[in-house]
Amino acid sequence: MLKLDSKAKFTNHAEFWVITQTNRLGFIDRETISPERASESCHIALIGYSFIETKEVEIADKAQVKLEEIVAIERPHLDITASAYGRSGIGQINRWRFTMSMRGI
Repeated sequence: MLKLDSKAKFTNHAEFWVITQTNRLGFIDRETISPERASESCHIALIGYSFIETKEVEIADKAQVKLEEIVAIERPHLDITASAYGRSGIGQINRWRFTMSMRGI
């Protein structure tokens, strides 16, 4: 588990050295959007394991950011926001519990 709202450092000492920020929920992503902003837009949540967490990638290059950029160019009339909720090492069974806990179930 990553610390909430803190700096995180990741490296394999060969291919990547990343210092990044976790958000207030402890995910490697931008800060979550406000409930008011979420109600005004179509919000896409990417939920998964290491392919979504992507510790090796700067936040500006992550899938959720690129998705927003592509939609802004291709469909400028749409108001899309996206967030990523990823944890390395969780499989499909764990992902179900993870998704339910995010919903408060």
